[in-house]
Amino acid sequence: MSLVIAAYYTAFLHLIIIILGTFVLKRFSTAFTVGCFLGVTAIVSQQNLLMFVAFINYQHGDSYSNAIFADLALALFMLMGFFTLILGHFRDQIIE
Repeated sequence: MSLVIAAYYTAFLHLIIIILGTFVLKRFSTAFTVGCFLGVTAIVSQQNLLMFVAFINYQHGDSYSNAIFADLALALFMLMGFFTLILGHFRDQIIE
C-alpha cells in the first residue's frame, strides 16, 4: 500500500512541476519565479533520492515492484538534478 501511495504522490508532484515549469519558463520569466522554480526542482530532486533510499530495501509487499520504483526514483533524481544544474547555470539567459 505504501508503494502505491508513493507512486501516486510522485506522479502527481511531477505533473505539477511540469505545469509549473511550462508556466514559469514561457510566461513569467522573472528572477523571483525562476528562482522559486529552481528551488522547487532542487527539493523534488532530493525527494526522489529519499524515495530511492526508502524503497530500495523495503521489505513489505512485492520486492520486485519496490526495486523498480526505487530505480525509477533514482533515475528521476539524476534527471531532475541535471535539469536543476542546467537551469541554475543558464538562469540569466532565461530571465527577461
